[in-house]
Amino acid sequence: MTRRLSIAPRPVPATAMLAMASGVFALLLAFYLPFIGSLHLFDWDELIFAEAAREMLERNDFLRVFVNYVPFFEKPPGFFWLQALSFHWFGVSEGAARLPSALFTAATGALVFVLGCYIRSAGFGLLWALLFGLGLLPVILGKFGLIDPTFNFFVLSSLFCLFAADESRRQDGRQDQPIPKLKWLPGGYFSLAALLLGFAVLVKGPLALAIVVPSFTVYKLVVPRPPISLLAGVLGLLGTLLVAGSWFALETFAHGTGFVTEFVNYQLRITGTNDGHPGFPFFHTLIFIFGCFPFSVFVVRGFRQRVHYRERRFQLLALILFVLVLLLFELVVKTKLVHYSSLLQVPGAFLAARILYRCWHGQSRLHPLELIALGLIGLLLAAPMLLVPYLGTNPALLDSLLKDPVARAYLSTPVDWGWSTFVPGIWLLFITILTIALALSKRDRAAINGLILGAGITANLVWAVFLARVDAYVSTPMVRYIDRVGRSPLAFYGPLTYLPPFYAGRAIANPNSPGQLASLLREQPGLWVVTRQSEIDQIVSLSPLKIQNRYGAYILLGPAQTEERRSNQVASSLR
Repeated sequence: MTRRLSIAPRPVPATAMLAMASGVFALLLAFYLPFIGSLHLFDWDELIFAEAAREMLERNDFLRVFVNYVPFFEKPPGFFWLQALSFHWFGVSEGAARLPSALFTAATGALVFVLGCYIRSAGFGLLWALLFGLGLLPVILGKFGLIDPTFNFFVLSSLFCLFAADESRRQDGRQDQPIPKLKWLPGGYFSLAALLLGFAVLVKGPLALAIVVPSFTVYKLVVPRPPISLLAGVLGLLGTLLVAGSWFALETFAHGTGFVTEFVNYQLRITGTNDGHPGFPFFHTLIFIFGCFPFSVFVVRGFRQRVHYRERRFQLLALILFVLVLLLFELVVKTKLVHYSSLLQVPGAFLAARILYRCWHGQSRLHPLELIALGLIGLLLAAPMLLVPYLGTNPALLDSLLKDPVARAYLSTPVDWGWSTFVPGIWLLFITILTIALALSKRDRAAINGLILGAGITANLVWAVFLARVDAYVSTPMVRYIDRVGRSPLAFYGPLTYLPPFYAGRAIANPNSPGQLASLLREQPGLWVVTRQSEIDQIVSLSPLKIQNRYGAYILLGPAQTEERRSNQVASSLR
């Protein structure tokens, strides 16, 4: 006989809830921290942010943001403060740069668990937290030193506090677990929401307001009771502006209006142009479907499933947030980057958790169409994970397929593609087939467990195998040349890169025309230059440069006398 789920959730004591939330936090960190410092930082965003934080410490100036010792107007300093604190405690390194992202992604999982306890039960909260926290893309983004995981935490915390404020004043909520009041804070959850939203603005800018305010406004239009007074709304918004504006005010008072003006101009530009990162239609939709595997498969049924009481109300809020973020980044923001729409992950995982929770308790079954989608997406993800190592172990095939000289140059880098590089694809294929087999044999609990843990392990394998080799092709040669040159004058010629100042620990010129480089050579005759093989013909004739070393796609050029001095040393050793 099928067991029925109780409509009223089982209350969870606050101390037990906090203990379990700490366990969720620690469990997610166990998936985010491995190998976190094993790869060089990647261009552009990771290096921009880490360099901004490094220069904050070096300059002892935490109001203004500089990158390569030039004012940087694109982001407020909130996230850079966190990275600078990490650098202060653990030293300037890749792991320290990425630590805030790992911590705040895990904290988002813990937050989701607590909210899930109040929406339904501790079991539902745990399932929701693990679906989100161990999805492919959430794990990988939790390892990158990007702003978005921290920004998402503050945005979601603010929105959840607004929901909690609304629920705590509800008179017809006896069927739901009571939400404790914040007696220690005047204004309760409204004040906390305003404070958190202000921090979100300090981390990434006014995008936080464009997400939280419309989402909750639409929610209250659909669920008007209990009403919120206009005064409370105005005071909350003023509180947010007070927190967020405190830094803008200090910056303006100390250094004038230059930063604020440039910052506003950038925010306007990024909504109207792709800012150098174009994409294709439905870019973010496809990123969610494939990047949020496996829980993206179950989202569609989560839209349709009917529920009652608090879960129903939060379902509306999750739907509103999901649709708003998707429309915002598909239609308004022209820049197409994988991490931009990461706010879809938490509401998407909630919708999926509603279905899988019922399957876990025997109230529903995994639908055949969901199993087909699971197998298809798993196969489409595993196929390139198997194809890329195969091509890596058979370079002759690539020689016949690749005509682009730039790609050929990168692939000439000595990178090992041993049998172990097939493991991520084999593992993902195995866990997908196993999940489907378990579901068909009516062992849904085992299928859900395997799917969640399998995705988290796959993400770590992708990081350790594939991203490590991307690093070996792209970043490692540049870092080797920086180490070789030491403190000698250095420039990187060609496309814009933010790697040199972080790894050299000083300002590095990045000329992109022969004229600019020629001017630098006149000013610094002993200049060393790193460039790609595709750009070498533009500058090889410039005196006094001579090719000193080739490694993969990159070439090191140095003063001619360096080559002469080396030749003399070799001749002397032969006498």
